[in-house]
Amino acid sequence: MDRQVLLDHEWVATVPVGIFRLDHQGQCLYVNEKWRELSGMSAERALGEGWRRAFHPDDQPRFAQAWRALVGEERSFGGKYRLRRPDGAIAWVYASANPLTGEEGERIGYVGTITDITDLHHQQIEQETARIRAEQANIAKSECLANMSHEIRTPMNVVLGMAELLQESELSSQQRLFVDTMQHSGKLLLNVINDILDFSRMEAGQLSLNEEPFSPHRVVEETAAMMRIPAQQKGLALEVALADNLPECILGDPNRLGQILVNLLGNAVKFTEQGGITVRLAPRDGQQGVLCFSVIDTGIGIEPERQQRIFAPFVQADGGINQRFGGTGLGLTISQMLVRLMGGTIWLESRYGEGSAFYFTVPVREAVRSREPCAPDETPRQQRPLHILLAEDVDENRLLFEAYLAHTPHRVVMVTDGEEAVARSERECFDVVFMDVQMPRLDGYAASRAIRRREREKGQRPVPIIALSAHAFEGERERSLAAGCDSFLSKPISKRMLLEAIRHVPWPP
Repeated sequence: MDRQVLLDHEWVATVPVGIFRLDHQGQCLYVNEKWRELSGMSAERALGEGWRRAFHPDDQPRFAQAWRALVGEERSFGGKYRLRRPDGAIAWVYASANPLTGEEGERIGYVGTITDITDLHHQQIEQETARIRAEQANIAKSECLANMSHEIRTPMNVVLGMAELLQESELSSQQRLFVDTMQHSGKLLLNVINDILDFSRMEAGQLSLNEEPFSPHRVVEETAAMMRIPAQQKGLALEVALADNLPECILGDPNRLGQILVNLLGNAVKFTEQGGITVRLAPRDGQQGVLCFSVIDTGIGIEPERQQRIFAPFVQADGGINQRFGGTGLGLTISQMLVRLMGGTIWLESRYGEGSAFYFTVPVREAVRSREPCAPDETPRQQRPLHILLAEDVDENRLLFEAYLAHTPHRVVMVTDGEEAVARSERECFDVVFMDVQMPRLDGYAASRAIRRREREKGQRPVPIIALSAHAFEGERERSLAAGCDSFLSKPISKRMLLEAIRHVPWPP
């Protein structure tokens, strides 16, 4: 059948797709009814060169480029374009065209189609707008929570620090009970804040994992040692079982791995009244390079109908759990998110009234110990008096810092903003600078950059700068390092944390 006859056929004229036929010079010979409907252009106006004017002026250059490629390279083209109707309305279409050849293989023209995708285009725009708004809402929520955390962590740094100092003083048994209770409650509050922040960052996809060499059995043993204290207070035994064939050193995030174990062991201690808890670590059977962690308790167990929802956010084992045991109901949700982020899986087995067992796997890569040592440097360092500069705008934090160092050989100079820190460090030689990052006039980041710039210009030895922050934004550590700081401490800062940071200050050359 002749191609022109085919195009004039009744079914071609009435199909719900716009069809056009061009000669070998690109002159329009035919448009069907749907093409005329979409373009708002009559057949008489479309013939010849007229059909090109149906495309939106802003799309004309892109369309002309595609058309030249079709003619010059003898290949089909397709793309998303706008048609501008005479009444000003815009229709979005997908336009495509293909060469037509005669019986001898010669080019005799082109045939193309336009498909109305206006509704689909608007749906895509709406979906993209909704996605952007959701991302912006998540970011705004995370920033709001991080700012709230900063406002809470700043006074909590003082509350917990003062409680720690009181524990070192002469107290009656009743006073010691009060102080211990105050510090324990403060730490519970911080756990709640950290859970909410972690959950918010994970929802927004803003939480990332570090990769460093560490010993997996050391993480298990240290976490168990920490959780053994609250277990013993309830009369519970907490045992550790480590397989013999564990890798000595792996690459991963030991802090986040420890967080998962703390969540699981914390729940085990919380929901176990008698018996004991066992934490196990062994290679996963039949899976190369996969470790399996287990936390098994003899606690209250979980009802079968609730086991399917136990990893959902804000879900407790039963309706009365929150009133009886407390907690945000986010620990298992965060643990599941972290395990998935590590590429593993987490599951549970439980019999109501008899106990629960939580398991999770983590794929690991062994680290080369000669280049990436796992064991911390425990070489004793001789303590020497340091000349310390503290830049901190909160009076109570300066008082706490001074009290922490009251019985040490160190001398402390205190300033209240970044400008003072830069000026004082230029007049005096300090062994280390503790720089709060949130200060008036000049913040800690800008002050650190100014100090580093002056050192480079004058050829001075770089002074160690340790950033202090009550902010919980992901990447705060990286931001401080980029500003020239050597390390980072997150508030609340205990006396032990501070003295440990001072202990690792390098000796001058």
